[in-house]
Amino acid sequence: MRHLAPAVGILLLAALVRLGGLGSQSLWMDEAFSHILAALPLYTAWQAMITDAIHPPLYYLLLRLWQVLAGQSEFSLRFPSGLAGVLTVALLLWAGQVWLGKRVARWSALLMALNPFHVWYSQEARMYTLLGLSALAVLAAFWKALGSRRPRVWSTLVGVSALAYTTHYLALSLPLVEFVFLLATLRRHHRVLARWTVAQALAVLPLAVWLTVLYTVGGGTFGIGWIRRPQPADLLSTLWSFGMAYDGRVTPLVAAGLLIWGGLLLLGAWRGQGRGEARGLLVLSLVLPPLVTFFLSLRRPSYVDRFFIGSLPAFLLLAAAGLARLPRSAGWAAGLALAGLGLWGVARFRSDPLFVKEGWRGAAAHIEAHERIGDALAVRQFQYVVPFRYYYGGVLEPVAVTLNRQTMSLEDIASGHERLWLLFRGRHEGLHSLAWSEPFVLERGETEPMLRAWISDQSAVEIVTFPGVTVMLFDLGDDP
Repeated sequence: MRHLAPAVGILLLAALVRLGGLGSQSLWMDEAFSHILAALPLYTAWQAMITDAIHPPLYYLLLRLWQVLAGQSEFSLRFPSGLAGVLTVALLLWAGQVWLGKRVARWSALLMALNPFHVWYSQEARMYTLLGLSALAVLAAFWKALGSRRPRVWSTLVGVSALAYTTHYLALSLPLVEFVFLLATLRRHHRVLARWTVAQALAVLPLAVWLTVLYTVGGGTFGIGWIRRPQPADLLSTLWSFGMAYDGRVTPLVAAGLLIWGGLLLLGAWRGQGRGEARGLLVLSLVLPPLVTFFLSLRRPSYVDRFFIGSLPAFLLLAAAGLARLPRSAGWAAGLALAGLGLWGVARFRSDPLFVKEGWRGAAAHIEAHERIGDALAVRQFQYVVPFRYYYGGVLEPVAVTLNRQTMSLEDIASGHERLWLLFRGRHEGLHSLAWSEPFVLERGETEPMLRAWISDQSAVEIVTFPGVTVMLFDLGDDP
């Protein structure tokens, strides 16, 4: 049993950092969107998914089933992500040992257990850790299928691939990774290519049905408007995100960490411990998804770090393979240094304002505590009603200023009321940021001139800021 102790310890550590404090932070807007899609009547939710079309439906359907069993608290909404995060660490222990040996597997699993990027998304009610888990399962199943003709093995590849493809569209980079690997090793694996093609055709069927429905009923455009066109430096920033808690500030500690990660990655890819073919598959898994998305994003931007969470296991395995090539004392020193950097990053989630999620809980509580009968309540955009409503239990009915690109006049909303509450959400443009909690700035042009003019003509009684959310109160009476 002693040989199991390190693995059990790593899994307990992974569970502790992911499930501890799972409900401490407020849901941010996308998490509230997950909740509402899982809570609405099924037909209404289905229509909303089709209209939105930014992600496939599997995660929302699974969350719907989970909510029936576990309720709708922040903890219960985020628990499936935390569980998927822990299962990813467990699968990494197994797959890493198959690919690169026990020592590499343990180091990579320890680094995953304390990886700030992975811990963050393990505490978010979104589909990203499910994407990461299914992507790793796809690579593991693909590797096993390379040397097997058994239907059960190939059926497993079909099943986990279908799971990945219906979790996130960027999972479609996985068959590209597999295909390029097969081409690179065609002499050895040429007999596999036909079976692999059939398996992919079967795996993509559920997603094809979904896309057919979208096309038939005229669903969304698959675009996310805030994503900017990436620059070459964004590729390096993605590696920074994978290795540490990205905050955009290059300090000596960050520079040292990046040097260690970069050196170990190069060593692991070139001469790392383990099978050369396995390292080649991992290099493709790390490089191809962000690189292909980068070039596609030059036309239609879709480059965001969290979309590449399926490449994180390859990042950690290659670094651990490089670490295993170092002399034992140097390897321990480098490994503990990276684990320490990860623990430091995770600790910052509890203390650094840069890693605080949007404060809808605080904003709703503030309005509840100070509202009066006769007040009006306006929310800048219709989408913001979703996270606000999750927390708000007051008597006022929120009115969206902007709905489907149609903007109401604040004069009309305020008419007949003594006071007006106005909620704004801050600006969001980070491709690499974990938390988006910038304050709203009226002068930055984040709203229409008509609204800015109305606000400028009024005298705000108070302006209260929460992470990413600003609450303004206007007295509409004759007396200030």
